[in-house]
Amino acid sequence: MSDFDREFWGELEEDFRAARRANEEALRRFESLNIDRCVDVPDVGDRVIVAAGLLGMGFPWVRYEAIVIEAGTQSYKVRFLDYKGYDNRVVEKWIHPALVTDVLRAKK
Repeated sequence: MSDFDREFWGELEEDFRAARRANEEALRRFESLNIDRCVDVPDVGDRVIVAAGLLGMGFPWVRYEAIVIEAGTQSYKVRFLDYKGYDNRVVEKWIHPALVTDVLRAKK
């Protein structure tokens, strides 16, 4: 194997190790959210705060506001209120209950 090949494959291997470490860290953070779940179960129409992604600026998760549009036993379908998709469309997703950090009850 040439020096170039060794250098190329060594850099590639390090990239995979870094990706694996980042994935493991994200999994650890999700597990901590899952262990410390929000005890309030949202109803359709309630606003929720959703842990939506790694921020990397001293806080483990970016949080977005969403409204619950459907509620299952193990998933909620939410419409994000302060986040738009790449094409500026409204984003709706089914999410895991552990990603809900706060429930803001709808006014009756």
